[in-house]
Amino acid sequence: MQATEDYRWDETDLLGVTKCVDMAMRCVEDDRDNRPSTEDIISELKELDSKIDEMLKKDPKPLTGQLKRHKHHADELEVVDQNRSFNDLRRDIVVDPCLELRFPFQPKKDISCCLQLTNKAAASFVAFSINTNVNKYRSLPNKGILAPCSKCYITLTLRAQQESLPNMQCVDVLVVQGIRVSENFTSDEITQDFLANAGALDEVMLPIVYVALDHHPLSQ
Repeated sequence: MQATEDYRWDETDLLGVTKCVDMAMRCVEDDRDNRPSTEDIISELKELDSKIDEMLKKDPKPLTGQLKRHKHHADELEVVDQNRSFNDLRRDIVVDPCLELRFPFQPKKDISCCLQLTNKAAASFVAFSINTNVNKYRSLPNKGILAPCSKCYITLTLRAQQESLPNMQCVDVLVVQGIRVSENFTSDEITQDFLANAGALDEVMLPIVYVALDHHPLSQ
C-alpha cells in the first residue's frame, strides 16, 4: 500500500480496503462451501458503495494539508495538517520483503520464511497484527507492539501440504495491520474487535508465492 502525492486517506478509504481484504480472505478459504459466490461479492460491493456514498454526504473528503519541501531534501514531502489525528499513521510500518512473500515449496514439509517489521515513527508506539489463512500458515508472533524506531522479525510457517499446487499457483495473501497506540498499550488488547473498530488502520498486503526447488545437482 503506497501513498500518492497530494492524497490523504480517510475513513472511506480504510473502509473500502478493509472490506476488500475481508472478501479476498474469504475467497481463498480451503472449504469451497465457505467461499462467497459471485452474486454475493457483487451484492457486498454495492452495499459498500452505498455506505461510502452516505459517509461522503455527511462528511466530504477534507482537502490535503499544505505541502512543503525541505530545503535539503527536495524529494521529501511533509503534510502540514493542524488537525492531524493521533492515529494518522502515514504508513509507519515498513514490511520487508515489500513485494511478495516467498516459500521454497516442498510437499509434506513445514516451510518457514522471515518477515521484518519496522516502526518508522520517531515518537509513536504501533500495535501490529498478522492475518492470513490460519489453516495453512502459522505466524510467530502473530501480534505485538513496536516501540518507536524499532523492528521485529516474524516467522511465518507454511504447514505441510500433501502435494504441490498445479503450476505452483498460490492465491493466498498476507495482511499486516498496524495502528498507533499509547505507550502502556499491551499485546493482549490487540483483538479482532479492537481492529474492527479502529479509526485508522495501516494495512500492507503481500501476495504469497510458492517457489519450486530445483533438486538437480550443480554441474562441476
